[in-house]
Amino acid sequence: ASGVVMFPRLDESLPLISYQHGTITEESSAPSNITSLGLNQSGIMALFASTAMIVSMPDYLGYGASSDLPHPYEHRKSLATASYDMLKAVEEFLEVEKIKKNNQLYLMGYSEGGYATLAMQKHMEASGDNQITASMPGAGAYNKTAFTKTIVEMDQPLEFIASYLWVLHTYNQIYSSLKRPWSDYLNEPYAQNMEGLEKINAATIQNQLINAGKLETNPTKLFKESWVSEIINGSDTAFLNVLEDNDLLDWTPKAPVFLYHGTQDDYVFPLNSSSTAQILSSNGGNVSYVPLEGKDHDTAVYDYFNGVFAIINE
Repeated sequence: ASGVVMFPRLDESLPLISYQHGTITEESSAPSNITSLGLNQSGIMALFASTAMIVSMPDYLGYGASSDLPHPYEHRKSLATASYDMLKAVEEFLEVEKIKKNNQLYLMGYSEGGYATLAMQKHMEASGDNQITASMPGAGAYNKTAFTKTIVEMDQPLEFIASYLWVLHTYNQIYSSLKRPWSDYLNEPYAQNMEGLEKINAATIQNQLINAGKLETNPTKLFKESWVSEIINGSDTAFLNVLEDNDLLDWTPKAPVFLYHGTQDDYVFPLNSSSTAQILSSNGGNVSYVPLEGKDHDTAVYDYFNGVFAIINE
C-alpha cells in the first residue's frame, strides 16, 4: 500500500492528522499520484499542513502501489487497515527524518473517507492503540444496513445508483457467502448488462451503462422484487450478515467523535450520521452529530473542513 505525507519545515513538535480521501475512480486521483494542488482534497490538506500540521493520506488498496488490484469500495476492514498501516508508516518516517510530532492525533475524512475514518478509529481502539485526540468523519455511510434498506425500497430515479451498485459488487466479490450472479439481484436486461462490464466502479457503470440507457436508476425497477423482499423481511441472512459486518455500530468509541453531515445529502443519506451518533452515544461513547443545515453532499464539504479546522485549533 502507499500514500502521501505532507509536513511543514518547522523545528517544533506538530500535531498529526490522518486524512482518508473520498470516493475516486481514476488512478490519477490517488493521493500519491497528485501532481498539482488545487481545490481538491490534496490541496485542502496541503493548506492544513501549511498551518503547522503533519498530514498522512493513504491511497487505500487498489490505488497507488496496489493499483493492479480492484479497490474494495466501502469495505470496512480493508479501509481501516490500509489507513492505519499508512499512519504507522508515517510515524516511522517522521522518526527516521527527525521530524517532531506532539501527542495530538486527529482522524478525518469525507464521504468514503468519512466511513474509512470511523472504521480506522474502531480498528485502532480495538487493537489497544488509544492515541486518538478526536475523530471527525464527514458524510460517511456508517449504517450500511439501514441505508441499504432505504435505497432498495425507493421508487424514484437515484442520481448515485452507480456508487450503490459498486458497493454491492465489492461485497459480492469479497464475501464467499455471496459470490452470486447479477441476476440474483437485478432484473433483466440490467443484470446481463452489468455482467458485461470488464471493470466495475461508479464511473464505468455511469458512463458505459446509465448514460447509454442500458441501466435503470429507479431501485424499484432495477432490483428484483423477491430479493428486496428478502432484505426487508430478514430472510436473506447471508447478505444482511455482510451488511452488518460493514456497519460501524457495535462498539464504544474511546476518543470523542464528531459526525458531520449535510442535511440535504441525497448521495449518502443523513440517516447514516444521525443514527450512528445515537447508537454510539447509547453505547457510552462521546459522540456528537453536527448537521450542516441545507447542504448536500458537495456543498457541505467546505463547511466540514472549516468545522474540523476549528476543532483542531481549539
